[in-house]
Amino acid sequence: MKNYIIVLVTVFSILQVHAVSVRAQEIRLHVVEANSSESIPFATIAVEYCDTIIGSMTDTEGAYSFTPRSLPLNLKVSGFGMEESSMSISTIPDSLVTVKLQPGSIELQEVAVIGRLINQTNSGISYNMVANRRAQSENTLQSLSYVPLVNVDADGSISVQGSSSYSLYLNGRPYEMAQTSPKVFLESLPASSIKKVEVITHPDNRFGADSQRYILNIVLKQPMLEGYVVNLSAEGNTQPTANGSLMGMIKKNKVDASINYTYNLNGQRHQPTDITYTEKDEKGDITHIWRNEGKGNGDWHTHTVRAMLKWEIDSLNTLYADAHGQILQTNITDSNIQSEMFPIAETPETFIRNLSKYTSGAAEANLIYRNYFNNDSETERITAGYHYTYNPDRRHQTQNRQSGESNSLKYIQRTDGGLNAHTGLFSYLLRPSLYHSIRFTASDMYRQGKTESNYYYENDLDEPGSSMRYTNNIAALNIAYAGWLGKIYCSASLKCNYDHFSMRLPLSPSLNYKRDRLYFLPSASIFWRPDNYNALYLDYSTSLNRPGINMLNPFESSNNDHSVNRGNPNLKAQYNHDIALTWYMTKIRNLTLAASVQYTHSSDVILSDYYTKNEKMVYTFSNFGNADQTDVSVNIGYEPTNWIKLTMDGSIGKRWLRGESSNLRQNDLVYSITPRVDFYLPNHFRIGGKFGYYKNMPNPWSSRSALTLYSFYVSKSFLSGRLNVSVTANSPFSKYNHSKTVTTLPAMVTEQNNYMTARSFGINLSYSFGGGQKVKIERDRTLDSTDQNTGVK
Repeated sequence: MKNYIIVLVTVFSILQVHAVSVRAQEIRLHVVEANSSESIPFATIAVEYCDTIIGSMTDTEGAYSFTPRSLPLNLKVSGFGMEESSMSISTIPDSLVTVKLQPGSIELQEVAVIGRLINQTNSGISYNMVANRRAQSENTLQSLSYVPLVNVDADGSISVQGSSSYSLYLNGRPYEMAQTSPKVFLESLPASSIKKVEVITHPDNRFGADSQRYILNIVLKQPMLEGYVVNLSAEGNTQPTANGSLMGMIKKNKVDASINYTYNLNGQRHQPTDITYTEKDEKGDITHIWRNEGKGNGDWHTHTVRAMLKWEIDSLNTLYADAHGQILQTNITDSNIQSEMFPIAETPETFIRNLSKYTSGAAEANLIYRNYFNNDSETERITAGYHYTYNPDRRHQTQNRQSGESNSLKYIQRTDGGLNAHTGLFSYLLRPSLYHSIRFTASDMYRQGKTESNYYYENDLDEPGSSMRYTNNIAALNIAYAGWLGKIYCSASLKCNYDHFSMRLPLSPSLNYKRDRLYFLPSASIFWRPDNYNALYLDYSTSLNRPGINMLNPFESSNNDHSVNRGNPNLKAQYNHDIALTWYMTKIRNLTLAASVQYTHSSDVILSDYYTKNEKMVYTFSNFGNADQTDVSVNIGYEPTNWIKLTMDGSIGKRWLRGESSNLRQNDLVYSITPRVDFYLPNHFRIGGKFGYYKNMPNPWSSRSALTLYSFYVSKSFLSGRLNVSVTANSPFSKYNHSKTVTTLPAMVTEQNNYMTARSFGINLSYSFGGGQKVKIERDRTLDSTDQNTGVK
């Protein structure tokens, strides 16, 4: 802790470093037609800085004013039927700047009058919310459905380019409360207060040390003032599932505070399942066939509590603190009949009843300081912080069995433990010139895991169990560059990780080991835009996937006589190389296209593994050799009219998996397609539907069937978007979603069928109210781990 105090003292001393600033003075433009000198309303404006492009438009009088972020800058202006005009500005003009446009081509006319006013930037796409008249009487959550590359489902979940991994920013700064609970908060913010929404697909240095792949940056017309907001929401359907939340936020002077509680229930009732085990001898002849049939009931409870506090010390310095807790409780009861089908079909059946109770989740806290540039209040200059996370791992299972007339004692399997993680981070952005920037980031993460496991019969002494202790210290230094080289925007980084891992198994000391390894994680990106409507990105990156405590824990669990689940304490980190080529196109009116080709090479791949022992199939995890995967993905959004939106996310890929030690050679084809349609009707009615066809990646030695999901919804908002009601029908013509998995080993083949409840009907209610002006609050997840999924989402 002493070291972190020294770092924070150093941070405040660095604040005195002098930074060149641009005078807080506006540049005023007036766009006119060259021959008649008449004003050109709604002309497209593109302000190009060294590291980004900001798009906007003139008002009805052809006027536009802005305060420059840095100088020099390039200005590009185009309008209805007009050729583009460009100019370079190196100093603040003393008077109004008049921009004269010459008549141009039909093509420019189409772009200028496009209803959605979609502009491409160096880091993604910008959508002008002011030009959408319908959105002015809706809330922010509803209005995000108009934004290209963004989908908002009826339950309020948001995806960007088909991915749920994104950060939400407000006026260029982190705004992740909306990401963690989008439906709860975004419904309380009116879309009429939004100027534009930027979909940032390739974040650069100005977004600090954020780890998410995509960023949604909501730019407001004016700063938010003091006030409070309270949001109540409830949802339920017949699956059964239920959701409820209560959130309150308040802003007083320069302090923002927020507290939120959310409860989620996801249940399954009488879910049928069956699994057949076929054992073979060395010659491949069948020796035994067993079958398990049963039904299960499950309840997955999630309790989430969040508290956040932010203090804006001044316009350039902020201090942020939070505490989050998320408890996941799983209660599963299943009853099944175990029988031998071959060679002795008359063997008495065994009735088995299992009761499983699992507790997982996270408790975490953050303390983060941020400093921004004097002449660019959206770009982080200094970030320093501390992050703590605790992840419990409690798995308790009891089993009762009856065979013929005999009853056996209750068999108890239990493990208790958890993972503590401490992270410290310091980041600094250096700008050698207006066109180049370098970010230095240093961090250290210390993880410590501990578990105790026991297996015993009721009223009997404990049988020998297992225990695990491990420590993992990760020291990292990252240097990231971003800048312009001619007309090409380039970024590159090199991250060095020193990874110390120590594993101790007190009951099996001969298996203890230590592992020290130095990882180099380079990345690079090249951006080129041949015109205003097309953009190409070429990205290369490397990453690590480390095993979680549940994978490492050697705890064993079994729910029948022929299967055992256990962890593998010898797992190593998986190393990945990714290269992707992505194309964004907005040339066709009302259509946005994103297409990419990606290749991934992974070594020490962490996947589920299987082997047979004593007539049992043992399920575990292993490091396989190498995996190569190629994926092609497409995201299309199209609005043929202003009351209908069509979108489609699709991908197809193939993986070549090679395990040298296991002599594994497996080629798998995966694909997914999700078309959807949304109708925006008068009086704030919406109806829509979504269809999904998915073929997920199977495990080694296995094959997996495809799944089909579809849903329909009707929604309506009242009171200017403060009250929202939606009704959803999920797969109304299908009782179950059938999933089939076949695993083939030389000594045993298993065929498992799961039937998950598909048909359900639900209703969702949400209401927001407040006093004063709307307020802002953000959750900062800069220090979250990216190599393990251990935090509160």
